[in-house]
Formats: sequence, C-alpha cells, structure tokens
Amino acid sequence: MNSLKLLFVCAPTGAGKIKIAMISILHEIAQHFKDGYLHKDEFKIVYVAPMQALAAEVTSTFSHRLSPLNMTVRELTGDMQLSKNELEETQMIVTTPEK
Repeated sequence: MNSLKLLFVCAPTGAGKIKIAMISILHEIAQHFKDGYLHKDEFKIVYVAPMQALAAEVTSTFSHRLSPLNMTVRELTGDMQLSKNELEETQMIVTTPEK
C-alpha cells in the first residue's frame, strides 16, 4: 500500500472502521522508520471521532495498540486543553469536530 489517496469509509457500527483507520495509521508510521528507529518528532496523526464518548474509547484503543511503538496518544475534546509540551510529546491526537 504505497498510495497516499484519501479514503472515505462509511460502515455500520461494529463493522471495523477503527481497524481500517489502524491500517492507515501504521502506513504513516512506517514512513518514519529509518535505520530501525521511529522518528516520532516528524509526524502527528489526528483522528476525528464523531462524539466525545467515542473519542475516549478510541484514545484507549489506539493507546493500547500503539504502546509497543512507545507512541503517545492523547484525547483533545470539549473543554480539554493540552500544553505546548504535551502537544510536542504526542504523536496521535484524538479529537471531535467541535475542537
């Protein structure tokens, strides 16, 4: 999968949309592996969840799945704010449309 084309996924609840997103996320991460080292300062991934409750679940899911890569996943929804330092240390942000 070497294409950078956009993909729109519309499927019912429980059909595996997060798994499809994970494939795209892993593709992006792979672009930043050089000499056996992940250059985490070279990219940010943003996942937009439709509502705050789902954002918390997605954050937990991706945090768990990406933990072997020592990646930081943070939620940024509603009244939440991240400091400049937290943003710099984060590789993936899960947010909602209003943010």
